[in-house]
This record gives sequence, structure tokens and C-alpha cells, in this order.
Amino acid sequence: MTEATDVSLGGETAKATIAKFAMAAVGFFGSILFARELGPKAFGGYYLLFSVTKLADRPLMGWATASKKQFADNETKRRELVGAQFLFNAVWILIATAIGLLLADRFRSYSGIAMAPFLFVVLLVSESNYEAFDRVLTASGRVGLSTWTDALRSYLTLPLQVFFVFVLTGYAADGMVYGLVGATVFTFPVIFYYIGTRPAVPSVDTFFSLAQYARYSIPTDFFATLYNRLDVILLGMLLLPAAAANYEIAAQLTAPATFVATLAGSGLMPRVSRLRAEGKTVGQEVTNTIAFSSIFAVPIFFGALAIPRALVVTVYGPEYTLGVSLLAGIADTVYFRRRQRH
Repeated sequence: MTEATDVSLGGETAKATIAKFAMAAVGFFGSILFARELGPKAFGGYYLLFSVTKLADRPLMGWATASKKQFADNETKRRELVGAQFLFNAVWILIATAIGLLLADRFRSYSGIAMAPFLFVVLLVSESNYEAFDRVLTASGRVGLSTWTDALRSYLTLPLQVFFVFVLTGYAADGMVYGLVGATVFTFPVIFYYIGTRPAVPSVDTFFSLAQYARYSIPTDFFATLYNRLDVILLGMLLLPAAAANYEIAAQLTAPATFVATLAGSGLMPRVSRLRAEGKTVGQEVTNTIAFSSIFAVPIFFGALAIPRALVVTVYGPEYTLGVSLLAGIADTVYFRRRQRH
């Protein structure tokens, strides 16, 4: 397997950024299409359900972060690490599914989607497994490969969502979930192929070493996701799914501001971990990453301040006028969050 120190972090970040923009283009087109077709209530309901799923799967992602670190550091236990990830995923998904079914009525009222409990489970099984093993793949430092695979998934997602929403009439927001799940099922084997490691039954020592790291990475991942998604979750709780839809369309317009920093950070972690394991210095790697992390945040911030109404209403339609007032605020948050972190 390719090691994190065998690849160029700048080169991988550049390739990943191109892939991210390719992915954003199809996602942006899809968001316009479905926002206009479904209306704020159904469109917002889909994103509320997705946000809850992303919170529910944080233990999987925190465990995957532990797997990613050890994958980068330890070549001898990689088969056990993959096996441990599969086992942890299965156990946590069963627990989250049981909780989700107990809260079925709350899911329906919160999202406004009748099939919300079932959709929560299928999203959790497909999306969470994909993202967890995608995180393991980036242990090799190949962020470009990981992101281009995700771009492939996006290009499969849109036609499948169109099929479920427009061809199989009556699916509405449900169709968006089915399209995403279908594309994830098709793409997951690609991720696993490039990991290139068959799972093995993990030893107690392997599980313990992962748990030692995961006890920090799980809460870190949970609170970071809660921080990023708290706005839309609270809008769904306090107002209506339509309010969440307005927030999401504003977030779509400002999303490119985070691309470079997020992708560079994903590749930086295993690279730094590998360098430290080899007894080498890491300061220059961190400095280089910080230097170009806000390349898109600044112009998007000032653009959102200058022409917010033209951006929102022209693109998504008058039903999303509330998004005008949210756009500048979200861009401001992204811009200053980048400055505070660096």
C-alpha cells in the first residue's frame, strides 16, 4: 500500500480540490433541481434527516479516525484494523437502529417525512460505512483518489435521484435518499478495492489500542459535527423543515470556501502521524498547509456580502427568499472560522 509520506500533500490537495469542484458542480445543479421541484418543506426535510444521521454516525467516524491513524503508523496490523472497523460499524449501527425505531414518531414529526425511520436506517448503513472506510483510505495520503471516488459517487447519485423523484412519482424526499444510497452501494467496492486489505478477526490488543485513541476522536468528531450542523438542526426543532431548506441553499452557495482547508487537513493528519512515527519534524508540513487553506474563503465572503439576493433568488427561486439574509451570515462564519483556526 502507498504510504502517506510517499505522496505530495500539495499535489494530492490540488487533485482533490479539482475533484471537489467537479462534485460540487453536480451537487449544485442537483440542489437547484430538487429545491425547485420539491419545495422548501420536502427539500428541508431531507437535509434534516441527513443531519440527524450524520450525528448518529459520529462514533463510527471517530473510530475510523483511530483506524486511519494506526493504518498510517502500523503496517503489520492492517488486516485486523479493517476487521475491527467492520465489527465496530455493525455493533454501532444495530444500537443506533434500535434507538431510531424507538424514536420513530419523533423522526416523522421532525423531518416531515412519513418514511423517516426507515430512511434513517438505510442512510446509516450505507453512508456511514462508506465514509468510515473512505477515511481509512486516506491513511495512505491519497486524498485525491478518495475525493475522485466520492465525485464518481456524486455523478451516480444525481441520475438515480432524478429517476426516483421524477420517474417513480410520489417518492419526493424519499427518492433523494434512495438515489444517494444506490450510488453509495455502487461505489463502496471501489473504496474497498483501493484500501487493498482484506479484513481479519482483530485481537484484543488491536481493539484496545483503537479504543485508546477513539475515546478522544469520537467526542471530538461528534462535537465538531454538532458545531457545524447545529444551525440547521435547531432550525428544524424550533421552526419548520422549510427554514432548514433556506439554510441549506445558502450553505450550498458558500461551500467552496471550505474545500481547500478541509482536503488539506484530511491529507495532513496521516502524513504528520507517519513523520512522527519515523522521528522526523512536522512543522514545515503544517506551515505549508496553513498557507493556502483560505484561498477560496476570502472571495466568497466578499461576494456574499455584495450580491446575496441576486445569488439566492435567481438560482433557487422566490420560495427561498429567507436564504438571502442567511447567505452573508454563513459566509461570514466560514471566513472568520478559517481565520481563527489558522
